[in-house]
Amino acid sequence: MLRLPALPTALVREVIVPALARFPASWSTRDAIVLLVAIAIQETQLATRRQGTPLKPGPARGLWQFEVAGASGVLQHPETHAQAQALCRQAGIHASAGAVHRRVEVDDLFACQFARLLLRTDPSPLPYAHLSAEAAAFAYYLRNWRPGAARTAKGRAKCAKRFTEAWRLALEAVA
Repeated sequence: MLRLPALPTALVREVIVPALARFPASWSTRDAIVLLVAIAIQETQLATRRQGTPLKPGPARGLWQFEVAGASGVLQHPETHAQAQALCRQAGIHASAGAVHRRVEVDDLFACQFARLLLRTDPSPLPYAHLSAEAAAFAYYLRNWRPGAARTAKGRAKCAKRFTEAWRLALEAVA
């Protein structure tokens, strides 16, 4: 488990690189790594694994803030079903949305692997890891993570502003 709060470079070194080593090498591109870093920063600022507060907890878990529906989507999607099942077997858990949701909070490598699988469900190519591709990366994030905060125009603007910083930090971390 990554010690929190963490730096983006530590996330790459201690979580993302080892997690992606279990997948085909073609899945460990710079584009994928930068997007994974940006999303983790966007979702948690690399400071928490549980949404909300102890008194008012939210439904999302892990550094990539998976909800039960997201876990279910990865488990059921034709592009990721087999890999998700294999990851669950390796982790010694039942391949169910609830079990995955619980696991992503206590196993950063597993959470990263599920986040990478979620990116695989999108038929569009990953956005380029370049400062000029921020808008494309933000659209990719919105399409796949569907953050509740971005449902309103005001929330989307706030979310976009935060993503600008997350994208910049991710690019620096994976330079």
